[in-house]
Amino acid sequence: MDNIVLDELVFKLNCDQMIKKMHLIEGRSETDRFREMVVAAENMAKPKAYYKISRIDSRSQNSVIIDSQKMESVVLRVNTEKLNRVFPFVVTCGTELTEWADGCTDMLDKLFADEIKMAALRSAMAQLEKDIEARFNTCELSQMNPGSLEDWSINEQKKLFALLGGGVSKVGVELLNSMVMYPDKSESGIFFEKEKKFTNCQLCPVKKCPSLSAPFDSGLYEREYLSTEQ
Repeated sequence: MDNIVLDELVFKLNCDQMIKKMHLIEGRSETDRFREMVVAAENMAKPKAYYKISRIDSRSQNSVIIDSQKMESVVLRVNTEKLNRVFPFVVTCGTELTEWADGCTDMLDKLFADEIKMAALRSAMAQLEKDIEARFNTCELSQMNPGSLEDWSINEQKKLFALLGGGVSKVGVELLNSMVMYPDKSESGIFFEKEKKFTNCQLCPVKKCPSLSAPFDSGLYEREYLSTEQ
């Protein structure tokens, strides 16, 4: 099975943890409202994911060809240098949760709904990664995403969606002309096996980022990737 749809992912939010993260105070009306919205979201949310196994056909100095799609990224090419398979994917909080959030009119409700959608996306991403690891007995996975680094342009989303094919529609994700996705809390990219964990954050100098997962390593590009361009 080279194409996998995960449409029964579980969404159960750690409400107490989220309340602490958002600096809400127990006993206040806004905190009670957040808890109400979490219950509603958990009852309707249907986060989903789709991924496939793709073969690496060939490589050039600045690109890698995956199932006939030429991905132009030095970092992606080097990161997958020793591999013959990768796992392109798309994952989303789901249209159900997005439509619910779009119906919010109160500004605080909108803020809460956005946080809940992001939590649903993160939960779905974690379940997706575990599914790949279990189903295909991989070592630890790393990922890259078009547009997350200057090295891999957001315009490469077109190629990634072409690589994913019709399976994307099965999870309700659409690539817009602006290269962003609908639902907005969706993520696309390529998972790959790498002995030493890689995250986009290691090559991104942005300091104040809510998705920061690793410190910026100012010398990493020169050590690992610059020499391959010369």
